Amino acid sequence: MKTSVLPLAMLVLAILPGCASLPGRTPIMGVRKSDARERTLSMARLMERHGKYDEAVKIYQEVLKSDPKNSAATHRLGIMAARRGEHKAALEFFETARQSGESAELLNDIGYTYYLTHDLQAAESARGDDVPVGAVLLDGAGTIVASGH
Repeated sequence: MKTSVLPLAMLVLAILPGCASLPGRTPIMGVRKSDARERTLSMARLMERHGKYDEAVKIYQEVLKSDPKNSAATHRLGIMAARRGEHKAALEFFETARQSGESAELLNDIGYTYYLTHDLQAAESARGDDVPVGAVLLDGAGTIVASGH
């Protein structure tokens, strides 16, 4: 004897509160705000990979409108500025992102940007205290461009 699960599913849906009523969820689609933001950042990274830099920049700027302290979006805007040769702007973005915390990737990008401006002393000091002397500085493609002594 076959029974339909549809009436049971409708009953469960009628009794349980909707996902949108849960804390940390947006009213649309019941998705956590942080999950939606991560998907948005992933979309911007995809735009970057496909060479659609202007679109990526727009997405990162939109993220910052809703979350001005988003260090990932700020960091990526710094990378976009560095790619355009706007090293001063890139360093400003990186320093803003750094206020939220440091990562090896961020320190590497700061150091590499200083390296591109031929400020090797700043490039070396950008590595931070946690990076041992003798560490290497890599460009975006993973090529060694400088090493500590």
